[in-house]
Amino acid sequence: MRTRMVPFQRHVQRLSRIVRQAPPDTGKRAELIVSGASGELDRQVLERMLPPFEHMLRNAVVHGIETPEERAGFGKSDTGTIHLDLQREGAEVM
Repeated sequence: MRTRMVPFQRHVQRLSRIVRQAPPDTGKRAELIVSGASGELDRQVLERMLPPFEHMLRNAVVHGIETPEERAGFGKSDTGTIHLDLQREGAEVM
């Protein structure tokens, strides 16, 4: 079982790139901050989780982040932030 475990950190760079390169036609900018990425998951489970994670991150940028102009109007920086926090509760990763 131990040989099947891989750190989530292995995929953080890829997920961060997806957030940075979110649909360019929206003009929105965002960054991904991941905490708890050193936790390990079963390789097969993680590989099945990645496509839904990618979809949710794209949607977070497209539907959850304002345009730089709107953000400036609210007094925010022009780049939005998406936080992903992984933590272990017993045998489960939350």
